[in-house]
This record gives sequence, C-alpha cells and structure tokens, in this order.
Amino acid sequence: MTIRNKILYSQAIIIIFTWLLLLVIPLFFENYFNDNEIKIPKIWYEFSWVFGLFLINRFVLMPYLFFKRKHIRYFITISSLVGIMFTALYFSTENRNTSNHAKTHTKTDVQVKTDKDRNPKTEISYYKQRKSKRMFIPPIANFFILTILILGFDTGLNISTRWMIFEQKRTRLENENTSVKLALLQNQISPHFFMNTLNNIHSLVDIDKEKSKDSIIRLSKLMSYLLYETNTTKVSINSEFDFITNYVSLMKLRYSEKVKIENIVKNNIPNIEVPPLLFLNFIENAFKYGVSYREESYIKMSFLCNANYVEFDIKNTNHASVDKGKREGLGIKNTRNRLDLIYGNKYQLNIDNNDKIFHVNLIIPV
Repeated sequence: MTIRNKILYSQAIIIIFTWLLLLVIPLFFENYFNDNEIKIPKIWYEFSWVFGLFLINRFVLMPYLFFKRKHIRYFITISSLVGIMFTALYFSTENRNTSNHAKTHTKTDVQVKTDKDRNPKTEISYYKQRKSKRMFIPPIANFFILTILILGFDTGLNISTRWMIFEQKRTRLENENTSVKLALLQNQISPHFFMNTLNNIHSLVDIDKEKSKDSIIRLSKLMSYLLYETNTTKVSINSEFDFITNYVSLMKLRYSEKVKIENIVKNNIPNIEVPPLLFLNFIENAFKYGVSYREESYIKMSFLCNANYVEFDIKNTNHASVDKGKREGLGIKNTRNRLDLIYGNKYQLNIDNNDKIFHVNLIIPV
C-alpha cells in the first residue's frame, strides 16, 4: 500500500468512527427516553440531513469550489445549504412540537384540574415548569452548533489530508529528480562519454579547427546546464532545446554519414517552462539502441509547442541485434514514474516497438 493510500485509508477510518460515535452517543442519555417517547429515531433523522450536507461538502463543494480557489462562492453555497436545511428542520420540529404540546397540555390541564383541590401546589409547580421550558435554549440551536462543528472538522480533515498527499508527492518528486540527475551523471555524462567526445574533438583539431572549437563550446554549455540550471523543478523550453541540440551535436561526432539524424522544432517557441531533462532518456535510448555502424540508421525527432502543450516525437531504426527488453528498461521506467508524479493522468505517452522502428510520442501540458 502506497503512502497516499495509507493517508486516504486513515482518513476514511476517522470519518467512519466519528459518524458511528455520533449515532451511538444518544443511546447513553436517559433524557432521550423521557415522557414515554423514544427520541432516537428523531435524532437519527436530523443526523441524516447533516450527513447529506457532509457528503455534498466533501465530494462536491470542496473539490469543485474550495480547492479551485473559489472560496467566496464556497462559503456562500455552504451557508445557504445550512440555512435551508435548518429552516426545514425548524418548521418540521415546530409542527411536531405544537401537536405534541397540544396533547400534553390537554392532559396536564385535566390532571391539574382534578388534582388541584387535593394539592394546591401542583398548579404552581406546573406553571413554574412551563416557565422553565420557555427559558430553555431550543434543541435546534444546539444541533446547529453541532452541525457547524462537524462541517468544520470535515473541512479541516480534507485540507490536512490533501496537504499531506501533496507533501508526500513533492518529496517523491524531489527524490525522483535526484535519482534522474544521479543516473544522468553516472550514465550519459560518464567518463566514457567524455572520453569519446574529447577523442572526437581531438581528431577534429587538425581537420576542422572551427568545428572542434564549436564542439568544445557545446560540451561546456552542456555541462553548465547540467550543473547549474537543472536544480529547479522547471526550466525554460528554450534552455531545454539548447541542451538537446548540444547533446545531439556531440553525439553526431561519433557516427558516419550512414546515420541520419534530424531534430525539428515546429512552430515558434512560446515562453513556457518544462521539467528539466524530461526528454533525454528517450533521446539517449535512440542513440544507444537505434544506431548500427554496419547498416543505415536514422533518428528523427520533432517538437511541436504551443501555449497549452508540448508534443515530443522521436523515431529511430530498430535493428535485429538490439535486445528489445532493454529498450523499455530502467530509463523509460524512471521517466514514466516522473511523468506520473508531475502530471498525474494529464499526459499522454505512446511507445511503439516493432521490428523496424522504435517510436515514442509524448504530449505534456504546460
């Protein structure tokens, strides 16, 4: 069971226990059985109204108003519902009390009339009792306070539960980001990567000095981005594209003209932000498993960006010598976990792995 499920399970236990306690407590008070009238069904009937209001608050008003930052509309709605409920309860209670009072009053008057000759104090006691009843706080007022306490308790529980889930998710995301960065430093930016890149740059020095200088600059920018710009949860899409461009350019130094590599950015790039290094696992996999030194290979990637979403698409050749089980190994699994933590169910990831191509299509909201 995940921590999130444990939190929700504990919340459900607290709610069930609270409502069972509210329903059982009236059974232990004698005044609910006075005057030959069992008042428990009446109490439970009133609680059913509060329970209905509780369900509306928890599953409708809180998620669709309060947590959508529509606080004023939420408080107006919940106050109106409480007012409507207690108005209905008040008039239904008054009607029952009037009917019961008429019966009791007739019976008491007859009893007093027949007994007052024998005991004159009975009439005085009767009127004192009537006066004390008039001075007593109406039960509906106590019930109103109880309702406000129940709703306030549920609202606080809902907010605290949501906060705990958010904190747990944030902690997991931070740990995942740390793991991704460590994996990146251990794999993509490993001594082996540096050795190959520096050897390729060294071989260019005598052949094409300008290209070797450009490669050194790209390597420097790549390392600067990794060390200084990926410490936040989101980075500029332009910075991410620059990193990918530098990475691809350095990887191209290792391959001949038989490997065709395309990197296309469609549309003008808007001023948006994305999680850092989100696409790199897919690109790294394309170079690691989709390139053959003996056969013609290609890698084609494209980005489509607008103000609402970013679509990343990458295709590459799938050679028979490639172990397909590795293609969806730890790197892609970590990326899936990261996408789940950041976007929940708001992203789309489709992977097509067949004998000819390996195709990844990812759409994320911004």
